[in-house]
Amino acid sequence: MRYTHGGDIYSHREDVLDFSVSLNPLGTPHEVIEAGMESLKHPDVYPDMYCRKLRQAIADHTGIQPDNIICGCGAAELIYNVVLALKPKKALIAVPAFSEYESALDTAGCEKLFYYLKEENGFKCGYDILDLIDDKTDMVFICSPGNPSGVCIDAELSEKIAQKCRFLVQDECFMDFVYDKRYSALPLTAKYKNILLLRSFTKMYAMPSVRLGYSVCTDKGVTEAMYRCRQPWSVSSAAQAMGAAALKCRDLPERTRRYVGAEREFLAGRLKAYGIKVFPSEANYLLLKSSLDLYGYLMEQGILIRDCCDYRGLKKGFYRIAVRTHEDNLRLVEAVGRRFDG
Repeated sequence: MRYTHGGDIYSHREDVLDFSVSLNPLGTPHEVIEAGMESLKHPDVYPDMYCRKLRQAIADHTGIQPDNIICGCGAAELIYNVVLALKPKKALIAVPAFSEYESALDTAGCEKLFYYLKEENGFKCGYDILDLIDDKTDMVFICSPGNPSGVCIDAELSEKIAQKCRFLVQDECFMDFVYDKRYSALPLTAKYKNILLLRSFTKMYAMPSVRLGYSVCTDKGVTEAMYRCRQPWSVSSAAQAMGAAALKCRDLPERTRRYVGAEREFLAGRLKAYGIKVFPSEANYLLLKSSLDLYGYLMEQGILIRDCCDYRGLKKGFYRIAVRTHEDNLRLVEAVGRRFDG
């Protein structure tokens, strides 16, 4: 089976430095780890299939009512849940984007149309996407910040899409890294019942092995339909405990944004000096373009990056790198420097 995501360290040497996944470079908070360890003292108890304590913690954090929140085994599970619940016949995806949107739609036998984000526009979604939406468009998938671009969609455009399509799924799994919260469509969920917002604990709290995400939708018919088509205990007790603990780390997001912002600027500046095209990003990763086989060369140096040639809409020569610690980032730019300077 072909691996179409970052994080495939298992196919490579054990000491590989992984820039292919984009997590908080400050690491997993110790409070989160302790909460997970404490929960493992009770392996003989089933998890709460409705994640009641965690949903209340998310509600307190977001201002959204608990009944409008569903927790899942990562945001990926919720993508499949909403597709299986609503069974769209025709859907539009802004690409390049996370491949699971397409995969989920394929499970429903849905016709897929694509809005291609343009390199010359910095991969920012434009208002011309509205021209592709008609009264037969059952679902639209948008990722903000975009993956792999790191570019956000304007909230005003998200609202216009919601007004025109039957249902909008907006993936905001990296929104915690964005300074300007006006980009988020979260306030729109109170106004429009046909929006499902996706969030994840994976990125900001550096806990990908735990698998935890949540969705927000104010249409109770949609949330009830999603519950009917999901497995009952998809979120472990450890994941629920760790998620609740993560939300108590209130100063972490701001500290992370400051750190990531500085390191993102460092990486971009150094890589541009070597003639690599670096696209502006508001997330904790950068999209690069180079005539050099960066993936192959850096793999020889023990550094794994994300080759984006399998993203729909991107050709060979595009790569995504995470913003990691300064020490790791320095190692990457020095490795690139050896290729160009040597």
